[in-house]
Amino acid sequence: SDVVIGRIEGHGRGVPSTLFTASHERCDIMTAPLMQSMTPHKAFRRAFLEDNGIRFAEGRRRLEDHLFVVEAYLRAEVISVLSDYTCYHHIRRDDGANAAFQSLDPDAYFGNLRECVDVAEALTEPGDVRDRVLRRWYTVEMLRRVGGKAFLDYPPPYRREMVRAVRELALERFTSPGIWKPCAPHVLLRHTLMRRG
Repeated sequence: SDVVIGRIEGHGRGVPSTLFTASHERCDIMTAPLMQSMTPHKAFRRAFLEDNGIRFAEGRRRLEDHLFVVEAYLRAEVISVLSDYTCYHHIRRDDGANAAFQSLDPDAYFGNLRECVDVAEALTEPGDVRDRVLRRWYTVEMLRRVGGKAFLDYPPPYRREMVRAVRELALERFTSPGIWKPCAPHVLLRHTLMRRG
């Protein structure tokens, strides 16, 4: 295997559930819900990483794990999922220092997401695989940030900045209907409202 994804157990943090309903000796983006797990808590074959020049981006940034993992997923010949026992405990820090729980600068964050989209587009053709990869980012990293209780708790100027940044990226890079057509009705409603401004 080039990549092995072991079962993750969450402690105060959400973890992928559907991904670990069964083990897979060989799978890919289309045969298993790999895009549920974009954190780097996996085993990567060193020669695979070296042969493909896959490295973590340097410097202070967000979504560095997505940038690394999506390239590995799309370049790997064999990806395996081990669901039989817990391999990693994903723990929410008591001091709130997890980067995922800190406020973000919309322009910087979605600039980093654009880099992830660049990798996905470079390694896929237009169609089902690309749409599935982009759907994860569209629904989780973008649409989820412009709705719900957390969004309502933001000050109005910050909410406007978030919607502007998400809408700009959506209209620029998330243009295939295959990205949103399979989504649940409440996601499609948010998608429609956001795109209409």
